[in-house]
Amino acid sequence: MTNTMIDLYTDATPNGLKISIALEELGLQYNVHKGLNDGANTSPEFTAMNPNQKIPLLKDGEVIVSESGAILYYLAEKSGTLLPKDLLKRTKVIEMLMLQMSGLGPNFGQLLVWGGAWNNEHPVATQRYAQEVNRLFNVLNTLLEGHEYFAGDEYSIAPILSG
Repeated sequence: MTNTMIDLYTDATPNGLKISIALEELGLQYNVHKGLNDGANTSPEFTAMNPNQKIPLLKDGEVIVSESGAILYYLAEKSGTLLPKDLLKRTKVIEMLMLQMSGLGPNFGQLLVWGGAWNNEHPVATQRYAQEVNRLFNVLNTLLEGHEYFAGDEYSIAPILSG
């Protein structure tokens, strides 16, 4: 593990908080750069690091990683923890990573926008996302049956992602 100071560009969002949780769990020292939702993420300096202009973004020396799932994976690899060594167990954690990134995260985000921020102005859209989020919560409940964590019995990035 390198000894460079990690810079975390984030704000009070679910994806940003996941990275803060992981950094704390790993005991890694880091600097937080907040307030990016006020437009700082469109600055030329930030855009040079992440052309997508989204947070969270992690800078570890010369390494720059965006997207919360990729950042969590990087931190787990860097630290040698939060990812099982066993191939099958590791694959289950990656499977959970993909479920969160492609299913739970986007659908829950859309539900919050349609049902909350937009005051349920289009109930059909809100209902669609509510049904999918409920379906995915049932999937998570099934994954937890008989296990301590979503991807088995080993603490990993999977519960940080899905929590």
